[in-house]
Amino acid sequence: KTKQNKKQNKTKRQIQTTLEENTWNTNYQKIPGRMNPECIVNSSKEFMKFESGADLLAKHGDDEKCIDEYEQEDEELILHALDWKKHLTLRAVIVGSILGALGGIIILQISLLSPITPSLNVVFSIFSYSIIRLIVRLGCSNLRFTMQENTIAQTLAMTASAGSQSCGYATWYAAMMPIYGGNTGRGDGFIAATVDTMNFGRLIGTSFSVLLPGVFLLTFLNKFFATNEKLPFPSGTAAGVTLAAFHEGSKETVKLVKQQLVSFGKWFSMSFVWTTLTSIFGIPIGSDCGNALPIFGTDIASKFYGWGNWDYNIIFIGVGLMLPIDFVWSVVYGMIINCFAFKPWIAEHGIDLPYPSVAAPWNATAQQAANAAGAWFSTSDTMLDGRHTPAMRQAYAYRVFAFALVLLGEGFFVIAQCIHAAYVALIKNRTNKDKIGHEESVQEGSDSEAIQALRVAKRRMAVVDRGIPITKKVALASFVVLGVIATVIMSLLYPVPWWLVLVSFLVVAPLIAVPNVYFIGLQDQDVSAILGKVPMFFFPMIASAYYEDPVKGIIPGLVANSAVIGICGQAGFLMQDFRTAYLTETSPKAMFYGQLIGSLIALVMGPVTWTLFNHAFPVLGVSGRFGNLANAPAYRAIAMVGAFGTDILPKNCILICGTGMALAFVIAFVREYAPARLGKYGWLIRYILPSPTAMGLAFYMNTGNGNSDYPVGAAIGIIWKLASQVDYENFHRIVAAALISGASIAALIGGIINIFGVDLGIYCIQFTAAHSS
Repeated sequence: KTKQNKKQNKTKRQIQTTLEENTWNTNYQKIPGRMNPECIVNSSKEFMKFESGADLLAKHGDDEKCIDEYEQEDEELILHALDWKKHLTLRAVIVGSILGALGGIIILQISLLSPITPSLNVVFSIFSYSIIRLIVRLGCSNLRFTMQENTIAQTLAMTASAGSQSCGYATWYAAMMPIYGGNTGRGDGFIAATVDTMNFGRLIGTSFSVLLPGVFLLTFLNKFFATNEKLPFPSGTAAGVTLAAFHEGSKETVKLVKQQLVSFGKWFSMSFVWTTLTSIFGIPIGSDCGNALPIFGTDIASKFYGWGNWDYNIIFIGVGLMLPIDFVWSVVYGMIINCFAFKPWIAEHGIDLPYPSVAAPWNATAQQAANAAGAWFSTSDTMLDGRHTPAMRQAYAYRVFAFALVLLGEGFFVIAQCIHAAYVALIKNRTNKDKIGHEESVQEGSDSEAIQALRVAKRRMAVVDRGIPITKKVALASFVVLGVIATVIMSLLYPVPWWLVLVSFLVVAPLIAVPNVYFIGLQDQDVSAILGKVPMFFFPMIASAYYEDPVKGIIPGLVANSAVIGICGQAGFLMQDFRTAYLTETSPKAMFYGQLIGSLIALVMGPVTWTLFNHAFPVLGVSGRFGNLANAPAYRAIAMVGAFGTDILPKNCILICGTGMALAFVIAFVREYAPARLGKYGWLIRYILPSPTAMGLAFYMNTGNGNSDYPVGAAIGIIWKLASQVDYENFHRIVAAALISGASIAALIGGIINIFGVDLGIYCIQFTAAHSS
């Protein structure tokens, strides 16, 4: 008995040592069967299910034989996971393509209205599972429905829909639209050189250039990122856990899926009907008719720049329900400061003295008058040369640059954080060996769960090691070749120096892609747009110097930046999916091909969707319910400053907004590192100190364009969570997705009807003061 106890202790030490050193070689120490009271047989909630030792002995008899059969079973599971052709099925491609096309409409609709786009990974997981399961039950296909096939369908849908965002239709491309050329300096000569119109063929070429290189850029790093425990990839992990729970096959899971689908249908219908009714009764397309309900009265709304106006937009309510509560609180915090302090303060420093021209300052006499009045900018609508005063030379500049430089401040913090993490990893000689899930799967006094952790992790790592989609050399060579092809295409489509595009594709984009993926893995936030604003200052500056004309530097700056945003965003989305594949033991090669197919679908569907929106809503870019284009003005503003220099900005704009950038860096630093120092009260920091990005968003966006709807969605979520946390966790993403989907589809249908000259607006519901006529 003593000898047996010593042997048990020795075996436990071997298990612990293996976990600590994280060794995953195939010749790992065999664990005797008699030391394993429970062995692992089938998939379950945590990816595996236990079976009692007594049952195992009755089945297998000898303990060593039991272990040998389990090793053989593991090898069979690994071989199944490596057989990518069984995962990438025709029905998975069809289902994923349909979901991706619909998701692309939703993502584009959100990006037109809001700078924040929530993740739909879990939603696509649920719908791909439900649709393929229905196909199997109807007898349309006899193939066995596996978790790996479900993963491919979900990944393809996510990649295809995310392409609408990565292409940058609502960001850099929208910044070239004539509406923004007009807003920032009207006049035929100025507009012709700073705006661009796009046909469908050019959209296809642009989509090809910015989407496909991102698929190859970081593919060879999937093992490092997807298996790194320091990078949880929340959305990718949530999708993996959800898929595993679905394929457990329990009655509770099937019942939950049915309830989720019923809930989606109910809230989708409500959202669709509500959006349709608001389109008919009171909100003609392109007007502000009925867009604002003054919750605190018309006097407060007019005095404090729309404070308290609620535009009851279902899309924003759904987004608010998905967003973290501290983020929504930060939006409210920024909205209060903006309406009650920042805007009134800036408005006090305007004077009705016209500028001579687009970039020329006041003459000496006018400057003296402005200084005497304490004025910083002109409030005159026209300049002395007859042109419209550029918005970037008025109060609008303070709003836009407060937003842009706050994003830059947090972007610099992200870069510093990534450099610090890389330095620490280098000093401590950390490698990319996987440790994920050990803390959760190893419990004291449970040999079986320690063995389970070893087996599951060994099997997953074997799939990653043996299922390399493409080699490093092939990936890099493909990226370079596609980058060169994209450079040629973009140079032919736009008036931009080819070498500037080449540098942005092959140098700047890879430098930003790595920290962007790191931040997505860390906080589930795509910061490619934030980081991409850093080179946005330099691209127009370089192009202006090359052409010796600042006017000709705006479009090249925006086009060069498209590569940074598109490639980095696409690479980040794909790494999320690699984490899902790692957890569900899906072939990396099948994932890569699925992502490639999804990108090709996005390459076509993105231009189609944008063309539909552009024709359906001819007033895109005008403040209104269907086409606010929340991101475009900030991109154009940065490009203009890069081209014309800071002299185009009003007085003290750089000083004020630069101070905001420094504060954003400090706040981001405190929010990241202070909670760990404060122990159990650390979570309060994220509510006391606002998120710089969220607060900057409130500074830029009008009060009625989402800022008032995000809190409504968040308040619903808080009340729901307090009432029933289980129901909230199971249904809040589904309800939010239903609200967003219903409103988006209704808006698109209404816009398509508008193409045929039918305006749905019948009545105009407006809210005015009682004493007004």
